[in-house]
Amino acid sequence: MLISWIKEEKDVYLYFDTDQAGYTAFNALEIKKMIGPAYQK
Repeated sequence: MLISWIKEEKDVYLYFDTDQAGYTAFNALEIKKMIGPAYQK
């Protein structure tokens, strides 16, 4: 669903819950990899 919203040029916001183990940055990089192709025209 996220990719289709991006392709429809809708504003999409993601919020991360910071955890004590420090996975937030890694999770952000995973999301970036997942949605990266949606930005290619």
